[in-house]
Amino acid sequence: MACGCSNSRGANVFHAFFLLLLSGLGLALVGLGIWATVKHKGLDLDFQGWYHALTRTGVAAIVVGGVTFLICLLGFMLLCRTGKCSGMFFRIIYGLALVILGAVLIFVGVFAVLLALGPNGPSWLRNGFHDAWLSTVRNQPSVACGIESQYNCTGFLRNTNCSSTPDECPTGCSSDNNSPLGCYRAIMNDYRQWAIPVAVISLVAGVLAVFDLGLLCCIGPVDDSTYYYKGRDYYSRRARV
Repeated sequence: MACGCSNSRGANVFHAFFLLLLSGLGLALVGLGIWATVKHKGLDLDFQGWYHALTRTGVAAIVVGGVTFLICLLGFMLLCRTGKCSGMFFRIIYGLALVILGAVLIFVGVFAVLLALGPNGPSWLRNGFHDAWLSTVRNQPSVACGIESQYNCTGFLRNTNCSSTPDECPTGCSSDNNSPLGCYRAIMNDYRQWAIPVAVISLVAGVLAVFDLGLLCCIGPVDDSTYYYKGRDYYSRRARV
């Protein structure tokens, strides 16, 4: 692949090192997603709209982490000694996979950072949560009641006045909850527990994917002037001297 450099052992070593780190981070995302889905109460909530999708981000972490690990296995194939799996077509496929993976990981990392900011996050995020909360209160009041009971909160924001803003509070709850804590702050504080590690892992993995993309032209079987094949075995010419 003509791209300004020849295959070298140094590039291969860095490529393998990046892939080991990246695959480890991918497995860490899978583990974190499983923990969040099985143990973390915030991921058992059932909101409407994209709020519902947000409560399933543990599943997204499992998927992204699993795909990251599989792409790393694909990347290790570039190091095969025969060179049959490091041609132009294979490199293009791996390069495209890295570009998409890096973009997804960085997006997940940035979004997790915004979640980790909690109530101090951007206004558009809070407005989106607010619209989803109002929709849930209006269409699924029993779900909103369950959220208030689970988090010991009332309404969307702190000190919500249910008398003056009835659309903020669900009706028909089995027990009245007069907690001054708003559900938005309660939920976001809970989500911060896993949003921070997801952000760190995703951003580091995304940077590693970009770095490995820069090595794509230089990895693969080393120059034949240094190594040769005999049958199915791979030998160094220096060893013959």
